[in-house]
Amino acid sequence: MRKFILLCLLLGLTAAPSNTQGLWKGLLRIKSKSPAQGKAKLADINISYQLSQRVDQTFRQAAQAIKEIPPNRRMIMGEPIQRVFNPDELSNPQIYNLPFLKNSSQVGKYLAARNNRLVLQETRRMQQVWAQIDGNLPRLHKEASATEQPENQITWLADAVPEHTTQLFIGERHGYPEIPQFIVELVKELRARQPERQIILFTEFLPENLKWTKRYERILSVREEVSQFFPIWNEIVQAQVPVIGL
Repeated sequence: MRKFILLCLLLGLTAAPSNTQGLWKGLLRIKSKSPAQGKAKLADINISYQLSQRVDQTFRQAAQAIKEIPPNRRMIMGEPIQRVFNPDELSNPQIYNLPFLKNSSQVGKYLAARNNRLVLQETRRMQQVWAQIDGNLPRLHKEASATEQPENQITWLADAVPEHTTQLFIGERHGYPEIPQFIVELVKELRARQPERQIILFTEFLPENLKWTKRYERILSVREEVSQFFPIWNEIVQAQVPVIGL
């Protein structure tokens, strides 16, 4: 009976997934070590195996949760991953204050699983947020219709900026071409109101400290996500407002 069970175990591990095969190969290596070394190595292999399982499980869970949210409602900074490339470049595992992590490979697996858990957590939170928004849409529509709308949005917004403001942060939802043009008109309005004042527009789409001029168009045109802003920056520079990268 023992021989039969051992034979079944060998056949099962031979046909098992790659993670289990890795575990089996590690067990074979232990045979040549002392009992203490073998015990430590077995514990290390078990930790690596469990971490691999967690990466696979959390990846599937997070990917499935994202699929349940309509594409136009996916506002998540991040995505599930199946592995961390070049784990050997990770720092000493001890900086994570997790004693069970013994090497950089385990740290990579741990970080991948943790990333997936956080993505899953945020995805579920967004599902709750959208449910709340949907439940409050009738009231939001009612409040919006009762709110006075400015005839000229540029003038209205410029009026709301105090004269001695030193920093003005402007947010943008990407994918709406009217927003960058709106920013241009706002900057022009602020310049017209304070013609002698130094005004600078900083943007994250340019390299740090680079001052925009038309001569950079040829160099940066290979980046489509940047080239779309060329006309915007040129127009702002013509208004005597330098555009500088962050």
